[in-house]
Amino acid sequence: MARPDGCVRNHGLVLRYPLISEDTNADGYKELIGIRGKVMHFIDYANINPTFRQITFPDSLYAPITHNQAVYTHTDNCVYKVSDFGIANFCSFGDIKRLAAWQDQLVILKLRELVIVNNQDFMLLDAIELVEDCGDYDPVLWYYEDRYMIYVTANSGNIYRYDGSNLKKIFTNHSDYLPSQPALFVDDDHGVQLFFGLGNRAYLMMNNGALNSRFPRYLDGVYIQEHGYSRALKTSEGNLMHLPVKDQGYLGVYDNASLSPEYSLLYPINAASWEITRQDFMQYDEREQSLIWNYPISTATAYRGFIHTKTFSENPILWNGRNNAASGAITGMPENEGMPPLGALMAYVFPSPVKSNAFRIRLVGAIQPVQIDIYDISGTRVISKNITEVSALEDVELDAGRLSSGVYIAYIKSKNNSKTIKFAVEK
Repeated sequence: MARPDGCVRNHGLVLRYPLISEDTNADGYKELIGIRGKVMHFIDYANINPTFRQITFPDSLYAPITHNQAVYTHTDNCVYKVSDFGIANFCSFGDIKRLAAWQDQLVILKLRELVIVNNQDFMLLDAIELVEDCGDYDPVLWYYEDRYMIYVTANSGNIYRYDGSNLKKIFTNHSDYLPSQPALFVDDDHGVQLFFGLGNRAYLMMNNGALNSRFPRYLDGVYIQEHGYSRALKTSEGNLMHLPVKDQGYLGVYDNASLSPEYSLLYPINAASWEITRQDFMQYDEREQSLIWNYPISTATAYRGFIHTKTFSENPILWNGRNNAASGAITGMPENEGMPPLGALMAYVFPSPVKSNAFRIRLVGAIQPVQIDIYDISGTRVISKNITEVSALEDVELDAGRLSSGVYIAYIKSKNNSKTIKFAVEK
């Protein structure tokens, strides 16, 4: 059960993080796994009566992940692999913040470094220097065969993508808010999609940071919970994102930017004013073809449990909360990345007119390298940016902080063509 302090109570134990599940001893039955201080607890359901086991570590543990019948957890300075109710391996790393995993690789996020190691022997495979402090957000990743993309959110709310070769900033947080934990899903037509909420706006973007049509979606008086964990479902009406709203549950937003009040996951109205913390989970029962959303609500004097169900013929879960309820990874076919024909360069500025300290130029059909020069009405160049790598569809974010109100001209030169566009700034 959930407790007011945000921990989880189970069989008399108060656990620091929500329970996770994995078949760590390969007997065909998943164990429930939780952490309390220096101790990792297991509840084994292989027999009629549950068996309780535990492992004690030298120091306090942080949030675990599961991957390939193993549990990975860490202290401030050491990573552990746990299987068959014992420590299978460990390795010292300084200043560890978060973990993620895919295939045979483990991601270790440090304050200013992204480290990738083999998840069996912890042999170093790659190390990438980060340009700002990280660790308040979990890394999330997509992979397919030998390709992968790791998304790292800085403590500032800026988002970076590492594709195995280059670290690229794909989103700059210019607001006074911090985003919810970014999450992923794979769309059949558009490939990898990254989504999150920021203030009273919902964001959905492609793998390179290009915003989807109609996003960011303005949410009026609804504000998304900073650092909150999202979910996503595949429904007959489209891909449905559930963004966390403090003390209210989850707001449903489709990938076409339409809101879905009927499929929002909302807590009871009479509980909205309770000073409580909730831990919820979602699962799909394949045998019953039922999607189950379960959450307990607790106050200082009472505990109540709620279960909601909906029938789906196939598992609709695209992303399932923190670390995708496992290793923080998803897989799926990438989008068709064929290049458009030569001469097809298109470009436009949005939002238009520019009213904030940031704006984007969308490039369609550009071939690298691309040079962008922006001039004011007197002919003075005020912004110059060279882009060495572009996708078939690319959003280039530019700083408008130094631009005063007026008319500006952007000259865009691509390898295949050039284009001139006019836009206004209103401040």
